[in-house]
Amino acid sequence: ERQVLAPGASGRGGGLRLKGATDAFAPQIVPHLLANQHLLENFLQSTGADVKYVRGGSLYIAFEDDWTFTQDQVQQMCSAGLAAELWNGTQLRSALPKLTPKAVGGRFIESDAQLSPPQLTLAFAQAARQAGAELRTHLAVHGFVRNKHGQITGVQTQDEAISARYLILATNAYTGRLWPRLESVVTPTRGQALLTAPLPKSFDFACAANYDMQYWRQTRSGQILFGGCRRLEVENGFGRGTDSTETTPEVQDGLKGALLSLFPEWRGAIKLERSWAGTMGFT
Repeated sequence: ERQVLAPGASGRGGGLRLKGATDAFAPQIVPHLLANQHLLENFLQSTGADVKYVRGGSLYIAFEDDWTFTQDQVQQMCSAGLAAELWNGTQLRSALPKLTPKAVGGRFIESDAQLSPPQLTLAFAQAARQAGAELRTHLAVHGFVRNKHGQITGVQTQDEAISARYLILATNAYTGRLWPRLESVVTPTRGQALLTAPLPKSFDFACAANYDMQYWRQTRSGQILFGGCRRLEVENGFGRGTDSTETTPEVQDGLKGALLSLFPEWRGAIKLERSWAGTMGFT
């Protein structure tokens, strides 16, 4: 790791453990989604790691323009073996009394969860150490080491060449820097989020709206973590093509506006504590 552990997307993600992302759902991936959650929960149980894991479900909030889409997707998910419920407006407002009346219904997946991404990353690191792995931080990889036949035999850091029988390229958004041929395939994409000061505890489920372009959750401490609005980026459309972790005013303003449009009663009650950006690798 060129910095400390979890300095990038692995520590800056929203922490939503969802199986129903609207832009990526396909029936064929349901067994993998269920298996992934089973692996994660077994890991947490066996290690005893506290990553603030809460299996409180997930709620996708629908408006008039995506209500038909939401109904169709609930039917598709249930047919594929993923238990999803279709909520009407009454159920929605019973669960979220302060939600805007413009919302007409929702999709609830009871088995979804939320957690703390940096703490999960550190838990993986601790388990790796206990299994015999050596983790080196503040050490950047600058290139590959090759033998006379051109075969990769290790990596070159600023301090030394490290030989390895197997090399796993787990570089996410920065893959193209080490493997230029993949530069056009894996695109750095900036995501942004904000965190409010604590509010009275209102819900345990993770939330999303607007085709998952907005997402949020309430932490154990009552803070609202709200992210998304990448479509508002001016210089880098949808955040694509940049690995900068600087926030932009148009996205931050969009996040604040979206949060208050969803929960108008919180206007005047919300105080922002901090905001940040993280770089993801999109294909």
